[in-house]
Amino acid sequence: WSSDVCSSDLLLPGLIADDDLPAFYAGAALFVSPSRLEGFGYPAAEATACGVPVLVSDESVYPELIPDERLRFSTKDPAVLADRILSVLAAPHLYVRPIDPRFTEAYGKIRYEQIIREVAGAD
Repeated sequence: WSSDVCSSDLLLPGLIADDDLPAFYAGAALFVSPSRLEGFGYPAAEATACGVPVLVSDESVYPELIPDERLRFSTKDPAVLADRILSVLAAPHLYVRPIDPRFTEAYGKIRYEQIIREVAGAD
C-alpha cells in the first residue's frame, strides 16, 4: 500500500445492481482480478464486453478466458502486476480486446440448442 494513495482515490461501492453493472464497468479505466480461484470469470468477461482493458491472474479459468499473456499475471509477483497496470493505464487502447464469441449469450444459446438436438437424436 502506497502512502501516495489517498482515500479519495478509492471507490468501494458495495453491491452493484445488475442493471448498473455495464455503466460501472464502462466507467473504469481498468479491471483487475487477482483471483486465484475463479469459477467462470464472469466479471472479467463482463468488463471485456464493456470495452474495458482487463488484467487477470494466470490461475483458475483465466488462461482459457483470457489467452493473451500480456493480460495475465502471477499472483506471486506483485511487481509484474504493478508494471502491467502502469502499461495498460499508459496506453489502454493497446489492451482492449473483443470478447471471445464463445462467451456470448448468442453462442451459448446456439450451443445449447445443438446439444438438445443431439440428445434428442434429431441432428
